[in-house]
Amino acid sequence: MILGDGGPEFDSVYYESVLARYQCTKKTRPPSSPRFGSILERLFGTANTQLFNILKGNTQLMKEPRQATKSVNPKCNAIWTLPLLHERIGEYLFEVYDDAPHSLLHRSPRDLYNESLSVSGHRNHVVIPYDSAFIMATLPPTRKGTAKVQPGKGVKVNHLRYWASEMDDSTLAASHVPIRYDPFDAGHVYAFIGSRWIECISEHHDFFSGRSEKELALSTTEFYRRQRETTKVNCSASRLRMFYESLEWQELLMQQARDLEVRIILNQAPDPRVPAADGTTNNGDPFEDDAMENVYCDLR
Repeated sequence: MILGDGGPEFDSVYYESVLARYQCTKKTRPPSSPRFGSILERLFGTANTQLFNILKGNTQLMKEPRQATKSVNPKCNAIWTLPLLHERIGEYLFEVYDDAPHSLLHRSPRDLYNESLSVSGHRNHVVIPYDSAFIMATLPPTRKGTAKVQPGKGVKVNHLRYWASEMDDSTLAASHVPIRYDPFDAGHVYAFIGSRWIECISEHHDFFSGRSEKELALSTTEFYRRQRETTKVNCSASRLRMFYESLEWQELLMQQARDLEVRIILNQAPDPRVPAADGTTNNGDPFEDDAMENVYCDLR
């Protein structure tokens, strides 16, 4: 069961299709009613007082902005990067808070959790494996959901063209195929062709690989702004690459730094190709999973 706060990101066919695939029940708490999420809200408050408020660069002083001189302004003292902060949050939750005696439980949360497992047992049958099928099910579709296959050119997604050898089939000419893309890597997308997901590689793959959707959106917006007063041009991949190479834009460089920090955390996720503890190995191939056809049917 997954409890949401009623945000628009939790009210879509795409989100509910993923929940239905993994047999999850969605519940939505009433709007403007934080008491319905009291356990999580209480944990937020505890983490703020015990961890975030003691970090260098915390914003507690901004409650009295007139006292925030330049020497103590949080913006001038922020030193924590996202990967380091992510590591410290994990250490606090699972090593400090989880192992400390709780005032109401009179024991640590870890001891109570282990005791409950000894009584009720492990529910391994409800564990969702982080494998290639799960990754494909959670990748978002494009705004239209499909893209047109152009003979010899492939599909066009977010101003970039992508190609796979399976698109040489003449029966696919001018047809629309479902598309999934990685928001943190513009170097490839996935197209649903022949009852399976096919990886399509972008033109100038060596340049666009690893660039995020947010970074491309910022760059194309700036590209069109600069060209608006001259003449209307087509924002092709080659023009966009030339624009990147000649660009000295602070906001874009800041977005690249943010994407790099997020990518460091995402790379810490378990690799489906790595053997599990029981010795089993996932082949890591998201294209041979027949169950993904059910996801396509749900989305359609």
